[in-house]
Amino acid sequence: MVGKLCCALLVAGTASAQAPGWSKPFVADARFELRQGERARGKTLLPGQRIELEAGSTVLLEVQPLDQWGRPFPQELSAFGLLDTRSCRDLVELSQPTPTTLQLAAGTSRGRCELRLVALGNLNLDWSFPVEVTSVAKGGYTREQAEYIATHLYRALFDRQPDPEGFRAAVAEIQRDRLGSLLEGMLQSQEFREKWQGRPPTAFLEQVYRGLLGRPPDSEAVRRFLRDVERGKLKSVLAAIIHSEEFEANMASATNPPGRRF
Repeated sequence: MVGKLCCALLVAGTASAQAPGWSKPFVADARFELRQGERARGKTLLPGQRIELEAGSTVLLEVQPLDQWGRPFPQELSAFGLLDTRSCRDLVELSQPTPTTLQLAAGTSRGRCELRLVALGNLNLDWSFPVEVTSVAKGGYTREQAEYIATHLYRALFDRQPDPEGFRAAVAEIQRDRLGSLLEGMLQSQEFREKWQGRPPTAFLEQVYRGLLGRPPDSEAVRRFLRDVERGKLKSVLAAIIHSEEFEANMASATNPPGRRF
């Protein structure tokens, strides 16, 4: 999954260029900036600082090379690459749009890895950045994601498409980071009580899985959730499924189709 990275040599930055008394500029350090999109304003990233990526998101890591006097070094004469990308292989897709720009595209799996950036042609200059892929929920939901969640909740709990008024209210609650309150309201509604009163827990779990994930529950789902459904812990079951990697992967495919990065 790791993209092929640029392997050009660093034009100015060889060992001879760093000999004592060398008066010509060479790459001696770098500044880093993390950007959510090509036009977005970036934020300064210090070496060793964690890069947090929501599952399915993409960021640009831009490198500004500096000379031995701390001044910007020409980017067209510089190139940077990655050392040992194996730890990030299953979490982040790495590519290099320019010799001084790296693109990190998070997959749907969560976890941590380490990114090691090196000045090509001068392996004495390298920087490490911990990378963590987190749940989409950690950074808040976009409107598209909130609409996806609201639509699938109506299918899961009421077996229907949402009405316009209920849909607007649900989307607003999700975007205000009040998913828990929304779930409580839906579970306490008269429509929910009338639909599910007297029906077995297995039927509820079946409907929830089909509504949220588009498939019936497997044996693992039954082992994990059926007891909680029987005990009335419906809100925690719904929240766990919505925050699952499978649900977020489906949501990413629907709201961020292939080829659309920013």
